[in-house]
Amino acid sequence: MAKDREIVVIREDTGGGWIPGVIVGALIGTVVGLFTAPAPGRETRQKLLGRVSGAGSALQQRASATASSVQSRASEAASSARSRMPGQE
Repeated sequence: MAKDREIVVIREDTGGGWIPGVIVGALIGTVVGLFTAPAPGRETRQKLLGRVSGAGSALQQRASATASSVQSRASEAASSARSRMPGQE
């Protein structure tokens, strides 16, 4: 007879899961706003392009900050690992 085995997966929650939710929510809100907007099509498109441009810029800044943070943490982890290795400096 085969014994039932229980598999336990432990995952550290980094708290970064809310960012994709915010992005998806913003996109859904934009689409709903486009369909319910009382302004003419051309005017709405111009407003949308302005918002998309601003959102793209904000996203680039956030990605740059995140990349810098990851790079810094990776460097710290590598330094820590090197200092713990015997004969390595």
